[in-house]
Amino acid sequence: RHPGVASTCSNVGRVLWSQCLYQQALTHHQRCLEIELEVLGREHGDVAGTYNGLGEALWALGRYDEALEAHEASLDIALKVHGSNHERVAEAYSRMGRVLLSRGLGEKALGL
Repeated sequence: RHPGVASTCSNVGRVLWSQCLYQQALTHHQRCLEIELEVLGREHGDVAGTYNGLGEALWALGRYDEALEAHEASLDIALKVHGSNHERVAEAYSRMGRVLLSRGLGEKALGL
């Protein structure tokens, strides 16, 4: 296994997502995450980005609880790796808010 393969899977996942092929995108992001966890370990910036991609695919599929978990994992890693003033942290908060809004939890989203 090699990080380059994970990167390719992630890129394919993004393209599939942009084509509204969400289940296929999810499959690629899951494969990417599996490789990254094995090769890079959990606390790596790329892993945070992959959790965001996973969350986006899950959100698009209406799997909101799983999407929120993925974005929370991304936030946790991004805070540890980058600190609180980083775009990956802001991205995770934003996507978590969108998932909460999709579930009708606007007040909770505002509390992020």
